[in-house]
Amino acid sequence: MKPYYEFTCPSFSYDDNNVKDSSSGGNHEKGDNAMISWDCNDVLGTTSTADKADDISVNPSFPRIFMIGARDESEDTFQSWQSKLLPSSSSNKNLFQQQKQPHLERIDTLQVSNQFAIAGGALKHHVDNHSSSSLRGQKKFLCRKIKWEQRLFYVYQRVFSDLLIKYPTDDGFIIVEDDAVLLNPNVFAEEACHAHHQKFQFYSFYKSPLQQYTLFSFRRNSSSCTYRHGTVAFYIQRHLMERIVNEHRRSMFCRFPIDMYISKLGPWYATRREVVGHLGRGRIGSS
Repeated sequence: MKPYYEFTCPSFSYDDNNVKDSSSGGNHEKGDNAMISWDCNDVLGTTSTADKADDISVNPSFPRIFMIGARDESEDTFQSWQSKLLPSSSSNKNLFQQQKQPHLERIDTLQVSNQFAIAGGALKHHVDNHSSSSLRGQKKFLCRKIKWEQRLFYVYQRVFSDLLIKYPTDDGFIIVEDDAVLLNPNVFAEEACHAHHQKFQFYSFYKSPLQQYTLFSFRRNSSSCTYRHGTVAFYIQRHLMERIVNEHRRSMFCRFPIDMYISKLGPWYATRREVVGHLGRGRIGSS
C-alpha cells in the first residue's frame, strides 16, 4: 500500500494530540513495558477466537526486529532497545507472556562494510560468492568513483539477502540503525502491527524534519505522513527487500544513497509521531 498524494494517512487508535513520548511519561507509569502486548492481534484488537482459528486477519507474530550497524556493543543503542522492548529478568512473567516477546537481534556489519571497501568497493566489477542465489557469482557495479553511500547500499543488500534466506516464511522485518533511540514503545508496537497488517511495503518509524513541510495549505498545521529520507527505523516487506537485493544497475547503485533509492521506489508512509529518535553519531569503518 502506498500514500496517494498525501491526501490520506494511516489512522491509529491513539489520539495524535494526546500521545506523549516516553520521556514525558507517555509509556505508562514507571515505563512498565509489561503493559505492551507483542501479539499484533492483541495490539490491533483483532484477537481471534478458538472457533475462528483458521480465519486470522492479522499475523499474530510481531515482525522480527534487527539492529544493524558497525559500532561496538558498548557504543550502540541495543541495550536501550532491550530494556524498553523486553521484560526485565526480575519481572514475574509466565511462559505465555514470554512467548510473546519480540525477536530483537543485533547484526554487526563492520566486517562486511570493510571488506567491500578494501576490495575496491564499486570501482570495479565485483564477483560476490555470498550464499544468496540472487547475489552469487554476479558481476555487478562499476562506479566512476567510490562513495560511502555505495558501501552502505551494499551492506543493506547483504543484510536483506541474509534475512530473506534465514527466515523464508516471514512477510516483513523491522530494521533499526545502531544509533536509533526508541522513544515510545507503545506507539511503536501499534504502528508496527498496523504496517504489518496493512501489508505496507515500507513504513518509517522515524519522523524526518522534512515532514514538517507540505504542499497542501489545509495541512500546514500538521506534518506530512509521506516518507522523505532516512533509514533510522523502518518496516519493510520481502518483495521490496528482494528488489533492493537484486538492484545492480549502475544508474541506481552508483547514484543514490540507500534511503533515496527506497524513497524513489515509493511514495511510502512515515510516522507523524516522535516514535524513534536518531543520535546521528557519524560513520564507522575504514575509509
